[in-house]
Amino acid sequence: MPLNAWLLATAAACFFGTGLVFTVFGLRWLEIWLGAVVSVLTSTAMFFCLAPFYVDTDNWVNSSVLIFATVGLFFPALVTLLAFESNRQIGPNVTGSLGNLAPLFAEAFAVSALGEEPTLLQVASLTAIVIGVSLLSFQRRKTLQPWSLWVFLLPITAAFMRGATQPAIKLGLEAWPNPLVAALVGYAISSLVLIAIAVFRTRGWPQGLNSRGIVLLAGVGVCHGLAVLTMYGAFALGPITLVSPTVATYPLVTLVLSSIFLKNVRLTR
Repeated sequence: MPLNAWLLATAAACFFGTGLVFTVFGLRWLEIWLGAVVSVLTSTAMFFCLAPFYVDTDNWVNSSVLIFATVGLFFPALVTLLAFESNRQIGPNVTGSLGNLAPLFAEAFAVSALGEEPTLLQVASLTAIVIGVSLLSFQRRKTLQPWSLWVFLLPITAAFMRGATQPAIKLGLEAWPNPLVAALVGYAISSLVLIAIAVFRTRGWPQGLNSRGIVLLAGVGVCHGLAVLTMYGAFALGPITLVSPTVATYPLVTLVLSSIFLKNVRLTR
């Protein structure tokens, strides 16, 4: 994998991991669906501010825009809602570790849809990811009642959606290699989806707005926006079978930051 792609993928992992920790604090002050609206709208606003400097409409490709818009129906809108609820239910560490299954789905779709061929080393790395996820979530799993184990489906479903959308983004970037366009179009559609959900839930102006929660979730939006932008940049430069596992190291960042800022989290073997 080119060095630039690896650096971008590593940066994406750092931003994703940091955003998960911010989410814990932000959701103490805002409801999940409202937090998702604030986060995604912040990311979208950031992309719009960058667009005049990095988007050349003379290179417009309809097929790519259609792919990016279709992805936006699911990512980040539905993925954010699932991740926030998972974060509230089982915390950022388990959410991050189970979200680490995304490369498993991404590589499966990349092999079937894009014809990428993973090496034996990459297959071994995926195996390590699955084992690591099991170890990271095992201790927390023992503290849940059997009826509440369904919450593990939340981050797993989010991981499936993220993994399924990555090959689609890669396909769109092959025709129009502009990561900002991919992020802007997808997030704009997701913003409309989340606003529609908000209007449906509140039948008007949302209640329960809290300035502290808005600031924290806006910080999450900045982190996630930068994460997606750098991840898409890595997709434009390298194969999914290498970029996706690198991005999946973000739970390590979450673990370290959680042990520093969350009193109930400690690092064990």
